[in-house]
Amino acid sequence: MRITDLLDRRSIDLNGTPKKKEEALDQMVALMAKSEKIRDLEAYRAEVYHREEESTTGIGEGIAILDLMVKTKLAPSKGEARRLVQQGGVMVNEEKVTAFDRTFTVADFQNTDFIIKKGKKTFHRVVVKE
Repeated sequence: MRITDLLDRRSIDLNGTPKKKEEALDQMVALMAKSEKIRDLEAYRAEVYHREEESTTGIGEGIAILDLMVKTKLAPSKGEARRLVQQGGVMVNEEKVTAFDRTFTVADFQNTDFIIKKGKKTFHRVVVKE
């Protein structure tokens, strides 16, 4: 199945205003149900929640290392970011990141910024805004 097979005008809402992570996930599931392309709504909902528990995509409580690398342009894709982590080429505040499902939150950092390093020569300073 391709992503274009799932997309439908009925499954897009540009004005959503969820206040919590669960609300955002539930709104997304409801929008997908409107497209009438989901056969088993409860199984789909369970899978979405399961996937979110494994590694957040940046909603609410933090940001996964792969998303962080893509957003900071240290990697062009999550696949490339995953490869860099698996090969030991990523450090955050001088600590090697060894798990591609690692998630960072504001509480992980003493200050409001940190350094993410790719390889030996590429450094980015990330500023945390609450």
